[in-house]
Amino acid sequence: MTKAKHERVALLAEELAEAIAVIGKILRHGMDSYDPTKAQDAPTNRDLLVRELGDVKAVISLMLEAGDFTVVELREVKHRKVEKLPR
Repeated sequence: MTKAKHERVALLAEELAEAIAVIGKILRHGMDSYDPTKAQDAPTNRDLLVRELGDVKAVISLMLEAGDFTVVELREVKHRKVEKLPR
């Protein structure tokens, strides 16, 4: 694995971990909850989740641009997963 690819995978792991941390907050405190120690205009857990998922998508875009995998591969896996999920 090249140093650049290693860095992209590390970035992906970091962003996914941050998304998981927010998901934990949502499960404990709710989607519309926020950190009460912050200012009144603190982002909600929903806002934080959107931000972290956007960061994940950004890293995925970097990986696509670098050729780590293709849009077609992602699309195929996504369709298989959607078919398995309950409605």
